[in-house]
Amino acid sequence: MDTESQTRIDSGATDRELVQRMLAGDELAFDQFSESYVPALYRFALNRPSPDRELTCEILQTTLCKAISKLDSFRGEAADAGELEMPSTPATIYHLGGPAEIFNPETGQVSAGHCVWAVYVPYETEESTGFPTTPQAPGAPWIMGPGTASSHIMVVQPREAKP
Repeated sequence: MDTESQTRIDSGATDRELVQRMLAGDELAFDQFSESYVPALYRFALNRPSPDRELTCEILQTTLCKAISKLDSFRGEAADAGELEMPSTPATIYHLGGPAEIFNPETGQVSAGHCVWAVYVPYETEESTGFPTTPQAPGAPWIMGPGTASSHIMVVQPREAKP
């Protein structure tokens, strides 16, 4: 990628700006959208309704096609206008995933797994948090969606290498 193209990718762009660029046919905006949202959506969808990777890809593709087809009605201002209730303090969510074999339904215990944590920090930025916009090492935190209502700090537990 040339230097001019690299400068067009704006990691601090708001969701609204990204949507506007996508609607204008900006291929780099689609790339940025994909890099920012597709991996997390895939991980989220992988075990819903089953850990079938092919089914997950089909669900993800259908979801993304529907979302992209409705970009012209994107209401990024809902949080700013107070129409979307926002937490008054940072909120944390986590996801523990893995193959079905790690869960013992009789005891409710999980023997292993892969954790993902997200600390929801609306409107915070790389500058205000000190976190980069990409992980700098396996397991290192980074901020996603900086400067937007959906800003959050991500921490993804590195997966163990399989022998």
